[in-house]
Amino acid sequence: MIEPGDLLLRWVSEQGAGALSDVKQGAWWLAGARCPEVEPGAPGRWLRDAVSLALLDIDWRNRRWCAAPPVLTQLPQARGLAVLTGSRTAAFERRLEQTMKDSPVELFRVPSVR
Repeated sequence: MIEPGDLLLRWVSEQGAGALSDVKQGAWWLAGARCPEVEPGAPGRWLRDAVSLALLDIDWRNRRWCAAPPVLTQLPQARGLAVLTGSRTAAFERRLEQTMKDSPVELFRVPSVR
């Protein structure tokens, strides 16, 4: 089963951009469906976390959001280790899977329980 955070990331990635109220409403719906004991204010915190993780860009003043583009950033002195941030559309995931088959690339997905 897909984790709630991954599902929310896929949804915002496929949507691309929109009104802040819509993404908050989507987060509340997901919380109600998948996270039984969600506390008040959680969607706002989730959105701030998504900005911190470079998954979303939010214009708080104009109440708009957009999915950040996918970016691969090589970590300094890490022997080729890189971090992938940004949106994850289904098409992007297919290209990533194909790249892993065609080249010596390994993908480590870090699970999140939060």
